[in-house]
Parts: sequence; structure tokens; C-alpha cells
Amino acid sequence: MREERDPFSSNELNAIFSAPVYTGCKSAREWLSPGALVRRDAGIFWVPLLGLFTGARLGEIIQLYTADIGEQDGIRYFDINANGDDKRLKNPNARRRIPVHRTLIDLGFLEHVEERRRKGEKRLFPDLEMGADGYYSSPFSKRFGRFLGAVGVKRRTNAFHSFRHSFEDACRASGVSKEVMDALQGHGERGMSARYGSGFGLETLNDAITELHYRDLDLTHLHGATAFGRQH
Repeated sequence: MREERDPFSSNELNAIFSAPVYTGCKSAREWLSPGALVRRDAGIFWVPLLGLFTGARLGEIIQLYTADIGEQDGIRYFDINANGDDKRLKNPNARRRIPVHRTLIDLGFLEHVEERRRKGEKRLFPDLEMGADGYYSSPFSKRFGRFLGAVGVKRRTNAFHSFRHSFEDACRASGVSKEVMDALQGHGERGMSARYGSGFGLETLNDAITELHYRDLDLTHLHGATAFGRQH
């Protein structure tokens, strides 16, 4: 069941990633207004991109530590875990590794990770605060709803969780098997013991992520922005 959320359409995805957050906003505070600043150091920039290319849950993404970006045999990956007082997982099967998609690397995500580490930050997105309910996802979810409204794509049946469904559709369209897709997303099956990737090796998961692509989505304009400042 799709939890009463629809995937984003290609037109909606293009609208989202052509918003001022990605093309240039007025300031850190006025991130919905056009300007010259591209905040690649901010969670509002990276979290939707990670949602698109990992299929992970919003809370799983925001709670990531800098130490949760690992490498094995040349494969960079997200380590989704609950190793921290401020981290939690929906179920045991959610503990998994997700290879970093090449598009995220090309857009400078690993530079963001290294910058956070250089500054001694524990969390990957320290600018995103926890809500009063104890969840990082709560304040961001509301903020993202306003974002969708500002770019003209908000519907009753879409929200950040729609990235998860878009990822599922992209997996199917890219020839990724349901079993591997479930492993990447941390879906659990009845009677299955909790294991990293449901038994799939990192290389197999990376092969799937390498094949993953979004038809009719153009992100070429994001390659022209510097890491922590203005566009050229």
C-alpha cells in the first residue's frame, strides 16, 4: 500500500529541482525567493536529492552522521542505522547500506560530507533541528510542504514521502528487481530476520543504484554551482 502518497511526476520533479534553492535564492532566510546564493551547505538543498536517489525515509536521511558515509571496495555508501541517542529506525529491516548514486557524487555531495567532518560536526545536516516531538522529520516535513506550495506542485497526495514512491517507480523502470529495491529501501518481509540489505552484498546493491535513472529529469543546471556559495 502506498500510504496514501503518490510519486512525483517528472514535471513536478523538474519544478522542485529548478526552485531558487537549487538555482539561486535571495538569502539563507529567504530561500524561496530568487537570488544568487546556492546553499550547498544546507539540508534543504541535499535532503530532497538524497530522498530522490536513495529512496530512504525522511527521518533516516536527516539523522545521518558524518560517520555514516562509508566506503568499501571503492563503493561509497550510506549506513542507515540507529547508533546514536538521537537516531531511530522504523523497524529492524531498516538497518541497511545504500550505495551513493553517481549523480550525488557529481553534484558535490562527498565534498559536503568532508566539509562537515572538517568542521568537526557529528551530524551531516546540523542545520536541521529536532522537533518538539523528538523527530527530526517533523519540522522539515512542514517546511517541505511550504516549499512544494511555493513551486506550485503541492497536492493533497504528495509530500516528502513521494520521493520514496518515485524511487520505487524509477527502480522498476530501470530494471531493478523488487527484491533488490526492497533491500535498498529497507522493506521487511514477514518471517525475515533483520540483516544488512536483506542478504544482498554491497556490490549487488551498487549495480542496481548504478542502473537507476529518472527519465525526463534534467539536473544539468546543478553542475554549474560552486560548493558553498554563488553560481558562476
